[in-house]
Amino acid sequence: ISGGTYTLVGVGVTAGVTLTSNTGVFTNLAAGTYSLSVALNGLVSAAVAVTINAAPVMISLRSTVTAVTCFGTATGQVQFTAVGGTAPYTFTFDGRTSNGSGLFTNLAAGTYAVLVRDANGCSATASTVTITQPALALSVTFSKTVNACGGTAGQASVSAAGGTAPYTYQLRLAATGAILATSPEVRGEFTFNGLAANTYRLWVVDAQGCAVECPTLLSITTACLQQRTGSLEVYPNPFTQRATAEFQVVEGEQYSLVLYDNVGRLVRRISEGVGQAGRTFQLDVVREGLPIGVYQLRLTTGSGTKIVRVVTQ
Repeated sequence: ISGGTYTLVGVGVTAGVTLTSNTGVFTNLAAGTYSLSVALNGLVSAAVAVTINAAPVMISLRSTVTAVTCFGTATGQVQFTAVGGTAPYTFTFDGRTSNGSGLFTNLAAGTYAVLVRDANGCSATASTVTITQPALALSVTFSKTVNACGGTAGQASVSAAGGTAPYTYQLRLAATGAILATSPEVRGEFTFNGLAANTYRLWVVDAQGCAVECPTLLSITTACLQQRTGSLEVYPNPFTQRATAEFQVVEGEQYSLVLYDNVGRLVRRISEGVGQAGRTFQLDVVREGLPIGVYQLRLTTGSGTKIVRVVTQ
């Protein structure tokens, strides 16, 4: 009202505040309730209640991060929660995806930016979160094998690296993938014993459930003396004209087959050579020139010596 005088009086929490204005404009007011009236030419209007709302609390962000479980995968996630401002909120993740829940999943390891905006269009300062993953990729190797000699003497020692310890190892049949044995949880090397000749696959499962197969197949072979005791056989025994000596030798190992008399004197060198994978040697032991008696047929290899008592008649 032109020429009038406006009076603003605080009420309640703003009690004690009395302001006047010839324009009707009041600034720098605290939040609260006021009574507004205007006077003109000795007349005073009825008071009108005026409420000044408090400014919204500044928006802030809280986050809960779930790390990537298996190296190189996208299993991370982050849950954002907004505090302050006016709901509902819109969360924009890394400038790419927006939603109202604040939950973002299927994330790879890395650092991401997030922005939240409330119902009034107010936004929080862009924040960043970092999703981590195991330092190294999970891997498994076998460090040694021992060949099975016609039975279940084979063994393999396996070890894992990377991922998250402890580890569980699995021994699987290569042909079918069937799990034959599973180790307890360990933090280092584990040895599978009692392996028969066959081809196997080795797997490792870490504490996060990540599983990796060793890229190299484990082969347990019989390329050694069939039995370290009893691998040399002679038949018939006793014999009159000739006998057959039958044996196997580890591939690449030198061997010698020699006949001695009963007091240890060299009688005859029957054969010398090198073992071949999968080969069973069958050599003649000829009676010619040998008196009736008892002899020792001795097979010597890099794996040991085997002696069989031989009788001529």
